Amino acid sequence: MTPRLPLPLLAALLLSQAVPHAAASSPISWDDLVRDWQDESITETVLDLSGDGSVAEVTSNGGAVTVSQGTSLALNGGHHTISSTKQSAQVFTSRAFDNRGTLEISDCTITGNFNTAVSWFSSSSGGSIANGENARLILSGCSFSNNGMVSQTDGEGGALAGAAGSVMSIQGCDFTNNYVSFHEPCLNSPQQYGGAIASFGAVTLSNCRFSGNYTSYLNAGANGMSTAAGGAVSMATYGARLEGDALEFHGNYAMGYAASGGAVNLNNNASIKLSNASFTGNYAFCTAHSTSAGRAWGGALNLESGSTGTLVSCVFNGNHVSSMTETASGGGAIHNFIGCTLTLVNCSFYDNYASSADASLAQGNIGKAERIARSPEYEETLESALRMAKYADSMPLYEIVETIKKLTAEKDNIDDYFDIFSLWFRDVLLFKATKEVDSLVFKQELNGIRERANKSSYEGLEKIIEAIQKARARLNANVNFDLTMELMFLTMKEN
Repeated sequence: MTPRLPLPLLAALLLSQAVPHAAASSPISWDDLVRDWQDESITETVLDLSGDGSVAEVTSNGGAVTVSQGTSLALNGGHHTISSTKQSAQVFTSRAFDNRGTLEISDCTITGNFNTAVSWFSSSSGGSIANGENARLILSGCSFSNNGMVSQTDGEGGALAGAAGSVMSIQGCDFTNNYVSFHEPCLNSPQQYGGAIASFGAVTLSNCRFSGNYTSYLNAGANGMSTAAGGAVSMATYGARLEGDALEFHGNYAMGYAASGGAVNLNNNASIKLSNASFTGNYAFCTAHSTSAGRAWGGALNLESGSTGTLVSCVFNGNHVSSMTETASGGGAIHNFIGCTLTLVNCSFYDNYASSADASLAQGNIGKAERIARSPEYEETLESALRMAKYADSMPLYEIVETIKKLTAEKDNIDDYFDIFSLWFRDVLLFKATKEVDSLVFKQELNGIRERANKSSYEGLEKIIEAIQKARARLNANVNFDLTMELMFLTMKEN
């Protein structure tokens, strides 16, 4: 028996066969698409949601539209929204599309779709769209935001995931705050790839922006290791290819025991070719403790395991890698591992850095800083410095001026103040990342540390720690004391 088609979808089908990209005459429901779209006799359907009488928002209630092999579906969204209203703590998918043929979407906002894989030995991919083996995905003028993968083991592609042999062509699209993440302990070695896009196939980008996307796994697996790679984009196999022009990557990050490629990560002989791309404020952050192996590689871009690439007229500004302990941190902008080949043509680099948070404290000596923090001899200095650090975010400007006057009288002890400031914000950053108390220096200040951790972002805390380091260096270079301290306190207040 031939499956029954709802009248609106049948109308769209008939129109599409007569006139390409014709408009549906009345609204369609997502349930109709999910239930009745697929039919072996249908080879092409065009739905235009932008005409009169179309739905204002399309809602996915836990089921995906499946585009079968050999079929095609084109959606002109008319700036409408496709979102998911159903999430689950079980092994469950509520991505919007499962594409195994050809899927073309234009002028859509795709937001809040959510794909999970939280059993001990399960994995999944594609928070909003999964592009299957040899499938083709064409996107133009779309916005992807807050789509996610929550995976206890392996998760790939917070917004989009592509299988081997798949092709993605993406033009004029924005990707914002998409993620692949899990924060609970697990029994194996979790791997999180591609906060916005993860692909084993070919991806071509043009005039796209990636902002605030991330991969994170804050706990270790059974063997003390978890991987978070490609805060925005991950290409992770032989034959995977990323090409693009006129791109922006800003504020994307990878955070885990092994964190690689704050914006873009390539592995296993993947390749990259970009021109006119800007990478600003992206970072990789290692959350490993001193007893665990860890790494942070490539604040903006990481290449390893034979990957290759060419970058032309690209800008790297303010990207960084850092870690909570003295683990391996390398490539504030780019980390190019042994056996990889990367060619740079007319590229610019500004203010990128790699650091270890502990090593940056107390002029590289955390032991000295801890002794200061716990010594009765420094009780008055400690009390004063902690008060300044704790309340800097709420100080009015006149109080900041008064605080600087007090510090002027303490110039001989200013390094001690810097040490305590650094330790305090190191504690805040550590607690925000791990929620663990045992590793804190100022355990007695837990309430204040928790409050500040809830207020400040990871990027903001990194800016504060960096500002403290810069203030110390500036004073050593005889820069004006009042101006140096004012800049530091304003950074503490604003972040």
